[in-house]
Amino acid sequence: MFLLAGGELNFSNLEPILGEGFGPVFKVIFPGLIGFPFGEAIVLTMIMAITAKFQHVSKVSMGAVLSTGILLAVIKIFKLSVLGTNISGRSAFPLIAAAREISFAQFIERIDAVIIFVMMLGIFMKVSLFFYGGLKGLEYVFKVPYRYFSLPIGLLVSIFSILIASNYAEHIEEGIQFVPLYMHMPLQIGIPGILAIIIFWKKKRVQQGGARSV
Repeated sequence: MFLLAGGELNFSNLEPILGEGFGPVFKVIFPGLIGFPFGEAIVLTMIMAITAKFQHVSKVSMGAVLSTGILLAVIKIFKLSVLGTNISGRSAFPLIAAAREISFAQFIERIDAVIIFVMMLGIFMKVSLFFYGGLKGLEYVFKVPYRYFSLPIGLLVSIFSILIASNYAEHIEEGIQFVPLYMHMPLQIGIPGILAIIIFWKKKRVQQGGARSV
């Protein structure tokens, strides 16, 4: 809103729209955007199973995905409108770079510290959610309360957060080249898809058996 009110948006930076057709769009979608961020919502299935009103899960989930997609699209449009494709592509944190351009009424400026705080808060919530989902999965597999896994798994997460990449550039490289293809696709689409087919087949088989007995 501050960027819009301050006149920092230049929508001509969005042109040309689909200048090279849909080919580059499809390359970005698979496997990148399928796994991140929307594929990571698979962790919410660990919470859906313990909700009190499960009948509302599908509507709430679809609403959340739709609203999140719209919000991310608007943020992306604003970043590109302010920075342009070249600066946005080269910047490690384009959202912070765009926030630094805010100058509203010569009073509200340099709010990048607020953006950093919001980003860190989001990372904390995301890590906490994945941590909880992993603990609940271990609880289901080993039939042990998840609290007993909190300390050892927390230590492993802390250790691997340091060992997984030596610097930010290496972290981004792994996140773009390795993680989407070898982690996101199997864990977010492959295994859930196979399980869905098995569950559907078993459910259909039970229904057919019930119909024969009648």
